[in-house]
Amino acid sequence: MWETIQFILVLFAYILGSYFATKQISKWTLKWNVYLRLLILSFSYALFWGVGIAFTGGDPGFAFPFPNLITIGLMGFMGFYWGILTGLAILGIWWILFFVFLLVRNLINKKKQLLNN
Repeated sequence: MWETIQFILVLFAYILGSYFATKQISKWTLKWNVYLRLLILSFSYALFWGVGIAFTGGDPGFAFPFPNLITIGLMGFMGFYWGILTGLAILGIWWILFFVFLLVRNLINKKKQLLNN
């Protein structure tokens, strides 16, 4: 029972910490170039909210899903190629996906503003 409560508390703390960290990054980059801001925001979203896998050396084909921030830390113990490089590749995929999503959302909002004026 106590392990379940600890898990819920750690999960809640991670979600709150990630939310406030991304909000703070959003505030810091408010006056920057739009595309640079989107690039930095998409990286923070990919780091905190993108899902990576942390595999173990024991069972082949067995892996746990973790946020990319935790995955890269855990994979450091597996060696450079299988660990960090794999974690960074997955982080890069999430980074591109979030950037495209934010860019499209930004362009749609610009188009709506032009049509309303």
